[in-house]
Amino acid sequence: MKKLVLLIVLSLLSLGGFSQVQSSEHSFAVAPNRSVIFSLGNLQYHAKKNVYRFANNQYDIIGKAQPQNSMGWCDLFDWKESNEYVLNDADAKNWRILTKNEWKYLLFERDNASALLGVAKVGGVWGVIVLPDTYSEQGNGFKSFFDLKLKPGQMWYILEDMIDKYNVYNNQQWASLEQLGAIFLPVTEKLSAQKGKDESKECYYWSLDYVPTCVGRYYGLAISSLSVNISEYLREDMHCFVRLVKDVK
Repeated sequence: MKKLVLLIVLSLLSLGGFSQVQSSEHSFAVAPNRSVIFSLGNLQYHAKKNVYRFANNQYDIIGKAQPQNSMGWCDLFDWKESNEYVLNDADAKNWRILTKNEWKYLLFERDNASALLGVAKVGGVWGVIVLPDTYSEQGNGFKSFFDLKLKPGQMWYILEDMIDKYNVYNNQQWASLEQLGAIFLPVTEKLSAQKGKDESKECYYWSLDYVPTCVGRYYGLAISSLSVNISEYLREDMHCFVRLVKDVK
């Protein structure tokens, strides 16, 4: 059975929204011999207008999924919706979604991976910062998982105690870090579990893969108050963010 391919419809009307791209000098290794650049914003869709675009800022989130006949923009997509979309724009045809193994390599296996990853609050929005391969300390106060001596354990990190303590940026401060190639993956809610309760807030980013041993389950990047990891338990009707990349030629 061939791997399902996640394809995203990008309308011709939304061409302007897809001009926000990261500089190729700030690339991210997603495999030993493969690098990508990221879109500078999550994918958004307006059902009534049938128009797609990238968020204006990396920290912009709507956190809503909408049926096809509804008004306004949404930025959460289920698997069926994502799998029905076909690239139809000459400029957008090279955009794609990372595979499970590419997410894993980017976050946990590339050279100096833990020093290029950190939880953050940008413009009042919570999420995770991923730095490019070429990043070097610029005196901006960024605290990575390496700086905080957090070690990976089966691809996860304890994050709860870091929230509101490190990497809190206003829009101007973030712009300086963004110019150095930083990518921000926003989440819908503050990453904080209530004390004494065995639960946490989570959000997900789709990967390209389905789980071959479990029908109806898909891989994705999971970000919660407890961990950053690769999940293999996403149902096809779950609503997840979509962050697109382009291969570096």
